[in-house]
Amino acid sequence: WFAMHLPSALLPAVSHFIQKTAVLIAVLALLVFAAAEPERRVISTENIYNVRIAFLLDSSLSMVYSSDVSPTRMAAAKKFIISFMDRLRRDPALKGNYMFALIPFSGSSIPLYTGFTAELDTFFEMLGHLDERTVTSSGTSISAALSGYGDLLKKFPVAHNDAVDFAILISDGGKEDRIVKSRDTIAKIISGLPKNAIINTIGVGSKEIDVAC
Repeated sequence: WFAMHLPSALLPAVSHFIQKTAVLIAVLALLVFAAAEPERRVISTENIYNVRIAFLLDSSLSMVYSSDVSPTRMAAAKKFIISFMDRLRRDPALKGNYMFALIPFSGSSIPLYTGFTAELDTFFEMLGHLDERTVTSSGTSISAALSGYGDLLKKFPVAHNDAVDFAILISDGGKEDRIVKSRDTIAKIISGLPKNAIINTIGVGSKEIDVAC
């Protein structure tokens, strides 16, 4: 998404950071595909530590009421999150210490919906409760999601210099004209994030334009 809408120069500079975490980045990047294609295997010989993963989950009306994904786009997104985290727990190649956070967003976001936590039972309970009523403002604001993520990182600064923050933004997108108008704001938010933060995006739904957002 960011490659489509933002000049590459506006993305956060992480070249100095990638060398230290190249294995981890590859592992988690491939894990996204492994969740959908279980036959793919990811192999790592080192334990993974000081990693925080925040899921920025779109809770707008279109995630629930669009009919292109069965039963709903929201359910598919939740299933992905559960599969992703289950893979982290079960796969010995991915063993390590992780902290997780969940930020629901639509027209605004709730940065401290869970905070960072290692209590998976609590995390999954909060994920189960999340629906289109969780965030009361309408629309789909990517800038609100990223601002909420920035607020979360300010509230919970990293405790180790080698810590890695991954944000996985899951959304069915919004109206294109709104996205184009807000891309400068989005770029500014991204550039203001800590240098150890890496943003990944996952699209949910078909390519057709929604009328309900």
